Amino acid sequence: MRLRWLHMAGVGVTGAAVAATLCAGYLKIRNPSAFALESLGVAAILGVAIALLTAWWTHYLSRRLLARLAERIGALRENPALHGLQELDRLLPRHPELIPVHEQMERWMVSYRRALAEVVQTRQMLENAPAGSRRDDDNLDRPTPAAASSRQRMVARLAPNLHWMAATPPLLQFLDCTLNDLVARSFLDLAHADDVAELGRTLQEALRDGEAHNITFRIVTSAGEKRYLQTDVMTSYTDKGEPVNLRCHFIDVTDRVRTEQQLRRRTAELSEANARLRKTNEDLQRLKESYGDLYNHAPVLYFGLDANGRFVALNETMLRTLGYAREELFGRSYTRLLTRAGQEIYRKNPSLLQRPGEL
Repeated sequence: MRLRWLHMAGVGVTGAAVAATLCAGYLKIRNPSAFALESLGVAAILGVAIALLTAWWTHYLSRRLLARLAERIGALRENPALHGLQELDRLLPRHPELIPVHEQMERWMVSYRRALAEVVQTRQMLENAPAGSRRDDDNLDRPTPAAASSRQRMVARLAPNLHWMAATPPLLQFLDCTLNDLVARSFLDLAHADDVAELGRTLQEALRDGEAHNITFRIVTSAGEKRYLQTDVMTSYTDKGEPVNLRCHFIDVTDRVRTEQQLRRRTAELSEANARLRKTNEDLQRLKESYGDLYNHAPVLYFGLDANGRFVALNETMLRTLGYAREELFGRSYTRLLTRAGQEIYRKNPSLLQRPGEL
């Protein structure tokens, strides 16, 4: 790449020198008597400007090419599928300097597919290991951990057209059916009708990309019960990159999903209750303000006394009419407003204020 840059820069400098020479010759032919060092200086400046412009343009094109290459390599890292390399060829033509890069990318893709196939094959061997397989002479009757765990795993193998090929006994027991009931049927027939479209798109993406994880969907069992399954999918490929089958590992997450749904429902109910409570409080506040306004500005003198005959409430009309400040009466005895004769009567029988009638 650097050699190409230097070559293009050399071409630019050569072109600039030729342009400067032609310019100087033109000036001399046009006015031989006026041709001097100034003309040569102008020609030299023009040549340098052309050379700098050529170098800048060369640098810009190279940086743009490298940026596109980096972007496409990043996309391949996220999605290392064979069609991704073809997309790279279409969007980034095979420049001579990039041929080694393309070759290394092709080798990397092949290595990735080979490693993925080996992982799938190893998993199949572990899952299909006999329950009584032996680890060593000291544990002849003890199954390997992989064999023991495989009996509890719900695993299925699907064809590229998403039809059933195989299923482990735990999965068949969970679905309450036999393998003959599933073989050659579409896996999507198992899914809830509302989840079929999204599940189909996700599995097609797994065929293209090589894997997919944490796919959650609903199924309806033979007993009519709705359950939730979460699955991780891995695609097995041939040496040519063609999909052979999908390996699906299932987990029953019905209890977790229902708990989350109940939590969301309770949260929504709590939010609605809080909203109603806020509205009730706002209504009470408005009512309180209306009552306070009516109490304070009523055309009559309102006041309230506690059990000991002390003021605990006074309206503005009373204070304004009698000329007292609120601090002068609040917490004080009612007798402060009475004449001496009235105070004497009140002291003798304070219960008079608690009886109906006029006082």
